[in-house]
Amino acid sequence: MSNMWKRIIVGIIGIPIVVGLVYLGGPAFSIFIAVISVLAAREYLQLTDGKSADADRTTSFVWLVALQATMFGYTASSGLSALTWIGGFVAVLFTGVLLVHAVELFRNKANAVLNTSVTVSGTLYVGLGLGSLIVLRGLEDGLVVTIATLAAVWACDSAAYFVGLAIGKHKLFPRVSPKKSWEGAVGGFVASIGAFAAIVVTWSDRFSLGHALAIGVVIGIVGQIGDLAESLLKRDAAIKDSSTIIPGHGGVLDRMDSLLFVGPAVWVYHFLAFVVFVD
Repeated sequence: MSNMWKRIIVGIIGIPIVVGLVYLGGPAFSIFIAVISVLAAREYLQLTDGKSADADRTTSFVWLVALQATMFGYTASSGLSALTWIGGFVAVLFTGVLLVHAVELFRNKANAVLNTSVTVSGTLYVGLGLGSLIVLRGLEDGLVVTIATLAAVWACDSAAYFVGLAIGKHKLFPRVSPKKSWEGAVGGFVASIGAFAAIVVTWSDRFSLGHALAIGVVIGIVGQIGDLAESLLKRDAAIKDSSTIIPGHGGVLDRMDSLLFVGPAVWVYHFLAFVVFVD
């Protein structure tokens, strides 16, 4: 079976499952995010095995889940003030950083600077990036926003792949990803705008067309930067995929790389547009 058919079959099976979990929201969706975050963090930390680092996986996973639990706690506790939640989140954040360094004292491993740096960076990169989806889903219009965000990322990835395959001639970033083209990037950019705008304008009365198009633009740019950033890490580690857990797609980190950037970006835009600078 060709790699393309594997990708298509996984998409046909996986997308309805993910959309169903988004629809359920609450603990089901948050647990799902925590599970894939641990898998993605594990793959990230494995990238460093050949770089003389020995990351503390156990502490990373525990800290990651604790961070995402505070995110879920904020969305699930309507009576919790923002100040109280921020205090709790910062406490978990600082405690995790200190714990990583404290545990390193007793691990008796070489390259402590690398070990602690990789553990902290991997936990925050994956944990906060994917954890932002929990916060998005907890918004008043979280169901529509989350589904639209996922659809825009999927549309961007698919369009970039097929457009690049069909007409891609000008290399986008050959030092990092030789197969990606400017033509594919433009195709993905346009697809992300169209997918996000079509969903939120149709299903949400909170978004103006301007906001919908603006967020689509953010996703189309930031998502592809996230993809390239992960490609840079894999190239430095001299591997093609972060793992082989998903047939035709590689690893969990490979599938989530765009969302690690997109999730926080969409949340920040939503916060600024609908909380800080209300129309």
